[in-house]
Amino acid sequence: MQQLNPWLAQYGFYLWLALAVLALATIVWLALVQIRLNRLLGQYRTVFAGAQVGNLEALLGQNLEEGRRNTARVEELAALCQRLETTLQHAVQGVGIVRFNPFGDTGGDQSFAIALLDAQGDGLVLTSIYGRAESRMYAKPVQGGQSPYPLTAEEAQAIRQAREVRR
Repeated sequence: MQQLNPWLAQYGFYLWLALAVLALATIVWLALVQIRLNRLLGQYRTVFAGAQVGNLEALLGQNLEEGRRNTARVEELAALCQRLETTLQHAVQGVGIVRFNPFGDTGGDQSFAIALLDAQGDGLVLTSIYGRAESRMYAKPVQGGQSPYPLTAEEAQAIRQAREVRR
């Protein structure tokens, strides 16, 4: 013991300092480990919320089943979306309207030509000629942006407008 005392007297302070640094490093390390553990426990609680103790296998089975149901539902929705896209191709997608005055001596642009076309340019053009004494309406079929009947300039313009709106 006598031999140890001179050594302690000479190096004791450094030994105490080394032990203090080691203790401080251990405390910092433990604090960091505790922080990581708390984060991990929070994630664990989030993932397994509602699970009963010892029932982890049942929870995973429920999650798998829910995933299968969701996949089936997404496939159903994709098929529905495809059917809607097909149906929408035949819905009115382009509308063009031209107002005009067929009689230069009477007032106002009360007459009109309106074109209603689907995605393929099929539909109809409806023309109304307004006069003081009477009003007449005419309808002409349109296929691919063309009609088998002769078109007036206003009807052709309405069809062009409807095709431009659709683009």
